[in-house]
Amino acid sequence: MVRNTSNAEELFPSEDEVPMQPETSEKKKKKRSKSIPAASTSGAKKMKGDRVTAAELFGSDTEDDDASASVPAPQPGKLLSYISRRLANGIARQAHPTKSGSHFIELKVYKCNDIEKVSPVNRWRQAIITIKNRTDDDSEAWAHLANFIIATRKEFRTCPPTFVSNYY
Repeated sequence: MVRNTSNAEELFPSEDEVPMQPETSEKKKKKRSKSIPAASTSGAKKMKGDRVTAAELFGSDTEDDDASASVPAPQPGKLLSYISRRLANGIARQAHPTKSGSHFIELKVYKCNDIEKVSPVNRWRQAIITIKNRTDDDSEAWAHLANFIIATRKEFRTCPPTFVSNYY
């Protein structure tokens, strides 16, 4: 099934998001009776728990929606490599769906003033850049990451370590 991903949660998946609890059928009936009557979904296939978009219900009215419909949705467990950058008018994203490597790196960079008062669950929305990258340990990206880790460890040399036991 091909889905038109139109919101930030689907375009930029994050494991630190709290999963939404599916509504019970009783709650859905109450909401539906208070709002306008439900539209027919005979042309749109909907998986249980998925939110229906206007394009799925009523079709697309722009060429942009048609082009984005050809992008497959990420599969659960698949490690997708991408870079997303916050721009003045939105977010730019470059994905590499077939990138391979023995390690997976996730990096988010924030402006402290932007996130100090934001709930940790919602901080991902404020990231200046987000990188998720599959890479091998002989790549240039890995070498730079190793240098970053070494430099960061130097900054923390004077801090005493705290032991945290395994949670399982």
